[in-house]
Amino acid sequence: MKLNMKPLKNMLILLLAQISLYSFFVKVSFAEDVCAKSVSEFSCLKNNFDVMYASDYRKFWQVANLAAKKAEKCEDMADVSAFFQLAVIKKSGNAEFEEFFSQTVERICVENNECFFSALVKENVQTQSAIVGMLKNPLFQNQKSIYEVFVKNKENKAYKAIIELYFRQAQQVDDSHQGNFWDKLKTFFTFRKKQ
Repeated sequence: MKLNMKPLKNMLILLLAQISLYSFFVKVSFAEDVCAKSVSEFSCLKNNFDVMYASDYRKFWQVANLAAKKAEKCEDMADVSAFFQLAVIKKSGNAEFEEFFSQTVERICVENNECFFSALVKENVQTQSAIVGMLKNPLFQNQKSIYEVFVKNKENKAYKAIIELYFRQAQQVDDSHQGNFWDKLKTFFTFRKKQ
């Protein structure tokens, strides 16, 4: 006796589609519920980055743009600090946001470096490292412009930790580009023998 599996297969496909739709609506509802109870829209974006981006793209960019404008104005260090903290939140490979974020941070660094350093010095090491690491290879500003900002502020003792972090990371990039292939290969095998 041969069973006809086609109706069973179709039913299974339909069931999986319904489960997928249900999962999507649960995610969207979750985002709306969390954001509705949130203290601020920015907190919602920060705490629900990927869900908000996927469920309410327009609202996501309204909130992100408002946060960037507040940070660039530098009227309140809390706004700049909050924006900088977006550097370390988990984002699932969102290149669009990374470019937007990089452009804003680079602009603040070059155009209002006192604000930039005053806000960044108050951040935790993880945020500082993420921001400084991003500035090693800027996307929008000339690398020389960024470098000059750090050189210009090198003598300011309040910014010493940030300045040192930048030059330490910049040196690591320079070191990785120097030396020829054979020297690097020799170093690699010498290191491997010692282990």
